[in-house]
Amino acid sequence: MKLISTDHSAWIITGGTNTGIMKLVGEIVQQNPDRSRPIHLIGIATWGCVSGVEQLAVRGSNVVYPKSHSNASGEAPLEPNHSEFIFIDDGTARKYGGEIEFRAQLTQAISGGFFAPRSACSVNMETPSKAASQSSRPEKPVPVILLVVEGGPFTVKTVHEAVVQNNIPVVFFEGTGRCCNLFAKAVRLYDDNRRNFEDTEGASPSNSMIKNYDELKNKLRERLTKELDEITHLGDGPNINGDRTPRQTPFQDVPTTNERKTPTDDSSVCFELVYACIDKRRNFLNIVSLNSQSPVEPDIDLVILTALLKGKRY
Repeated sequence: MKLISTDHSAWIITGGTNTGIMKLVGEIVQQNPDRSRPIHLIGIATWGCVSGVEQLAVRGSNVVYPKSHSNASGEAPLEPNHSEFIFIDDGTARKYGGEIEFRAQLTQAISGGFFAPRSACSVNMETPSKAASQSSRPEKPVPVILLVVEGGPFTVKTVHEAVVQNNIPVVFFEGTGRCCNLFAKAVRLYDDNRRNFEDTEGASPSNSMIKNYDELKNKLRERLTKELDEITHLGDGPNINGDRTPRQTPFQDVPTTNERKTPTDDSSVCFELVYACIDKRRNFLNIVSLNSQSPVEPDIDLVILTALLKGKRY
């Protein structure tokens, strides 16, 4: 993580708050020995979730932001070592997740279509507006990647937005907890079961293969019950006292057939997001196991390079 956070050529984008991995990355960047070459650490946060946000509601002048911690639910202070901040004001207060869609779209725009599907590049049949937007892309597309350490249900939604909606590859650090462990287990189950029935049926599509895929999805849902329950019950948000109390989830506003949503509803929605990532963009999901007993640490640079190359083959 230190190697990634001290690369002067990279832009690092986080949620911007002084909690969890975002705080750790900020502290690592602060150790940058070359002050003449600042590292771009960009925080993108939902305006209504920033502690002391009223201090920032000014135009045309600098402000002092002394807030370093908060005990209030649904908000967190900004991490002080970030070089830039972008705030998304969706009109909500103390409701996480308002920045997820914007963040993925911004990352895709920065990449300049680095992972655009090959079919989109074969024939130029765009409307004038699309052609104009493509002409404004960088001449040299920029590789981008999403690195996930632990993470809760909002991270699941972030991964889905990045992978399925914006073709951005992801690296999960298995062993760090919740979201990473959920995806790692789901990917392995998917690969093992798919390999088994494809070896039996062959590569050509058939009714029996479609049935196998349906059975595969149901099997994954059953085998991931524990991980899904944990991630949707605990939710996301800064955990000040280290307790494991229920938190917000991005699934609370998803309509269901019940008048009152239950944790089971959250688990079902969460599973659908995970399965969509695996089924539609398996090539974009990369797992680094930190559970290994091997004395040799994973080569993170190699993992990232491999993930980028796999994404380019999409």
